[in-house]
Amino acid sequence: MRHDDPREAAWRGVQYKKNKYEILRHFLGEHIPESAFIFTEAQQGSGRRYVEMTLQKELPRISLHQLTAEQRNDPRLKANMTDLVQRMQYMYRVLGEVNARTASDINLDAKLDLGGISDFVRSERLDHVFSEQELETILDSNTSPNLLVNPDNMQVYCIDFDQGQWVEGMSDAKRLAFEIDGHIQAERARRIGAVATS
Repeated sequence: MRHDDPREAAWRGVQYKKNKYEILRHFLGEHIPESAFIFTEAQQGSGRRYVEMTLQKELPRISLHQLTAEQRNDPRLKANMTDLVQRMQYMYRVLGEVNARTASDINLDAKLDLGGISDFVRSERLDHVFSEQELETILDSNTSPNLLVNPDNMQVYCIDFDQGQWVEGMSDAKRLAFEIDGHIQAERARRIGAVATS
């Protein structure tokens, strides 16, 4: 819910985008372009208003549906989409655990407006392995302007972070998400180390 005070609402909006960006960048890595978020004022008629600004690394403005059939069949694109979907699946797993441990009004959603990909990934079981056919369906049917592709290396970028209000308790939830991820990664490393030494 947006705060009644315009200055506070704009400030919380910037904090929401900044923190959501940090969560997405942590879990999705290079699929999230470098971004900065600014809270400022702008002239509006004879008065001033508070503004939330987003500055983002310049990217090619080419979405999935603008690629040729040959480009959509590029193995690098399929590998990058597989990586994105698997990272999203893991992120939603961690955030689901965080949300289960926090108050009901504190919810880290990390949803991305990517033409249904977020909903598709979230609707599957956490251990679901996405098939090549499912990935091809995404590649062939997605028309979101928020999922961009660099045609030189077929890197896939998510560029829309949504809007919201960063409220008390969310910073603790974010910290918990990073702690849970740290424990999972440490356990994976320990198991890999145990296999390597056996």
